[in-house]
Amino acid sequence: MAIYEEESFRERLKSEIWYESTTSRGPGGQNVNKVSSSAILFWNYRDSSLLSGYQKRMISERTTQAVLSAEGWIRIRSDERRDLEANKKNSLVKLFDHLKDWLYVKPRRIPTKATYSSKVKKVAGKRLRGETKRLRGKSGIGKSDLD
Repeated sequence: MAIYEEESFRERLKSEIWYESTTSRGPGGQNVNKVSSSAILFWNYRDSSLLSGYQKRMISERTTQAVLSAEGWIRIRSDERRDLEANKKNSLVKLFDHLKDWLYVKPRRIPTKATYSSKVKKVAGKRLRGETKRLRGKSGIGKSDLD
């Protein structure tokens, strides 16, 4: 199980993030201009005690400028819902989705050995191809006929 999937990690992460509310850009009609329903999540991953140095390096290499500031703050905006609490939850879900991508470690490939039947098929194909090419040669006595 990855670190970002553990419940204890998620609970400790919630204590390291903070939210800012602004007026929304999304649905809501006239309510959009009056109520601060958009949530912006901020998390400084460089100062986080939850990640190792390697994981922090992975995040810095894999994030985009739109999400990451020069000081190490990750900024995620959510304004899909009309309710501030729903947008806070949505921004947290987005953060976990990003962490899943940023901290993914590709498994090491284990090379497989060619099977006996695949080797036999390969050699048979090569013989057939060689025979085809030999038959395309000039008619008459060929080098293989002298052997």
